[in-house]
Amino acid sequence: MTTILNAALANAVARSLNHLPGVWRDWGVMKSSTCQRCGAAMVERGDDNRGVSGEAVEKPCGGKK
Repeated sequence: MTTILNAALANAVARSLNHLPGVWRDWGVMKSSTCQRCGAAMVERGDDNRGVSGEAVEKPCGGKK
């Protein structure tokens, strides 16, 4: 079973991977946030109902940009 992440859950997952999520930016159809340490992004599209995806919720933080 796959868990669909909303922005709040995605922040928690990213932090558990040692990321430091920045502010969520709303681009209309999608929202995104970037790790302030390594630059990894996470994106939530409003039109596909798949939740948040991206390196910040899938891979550990790599440190400095």
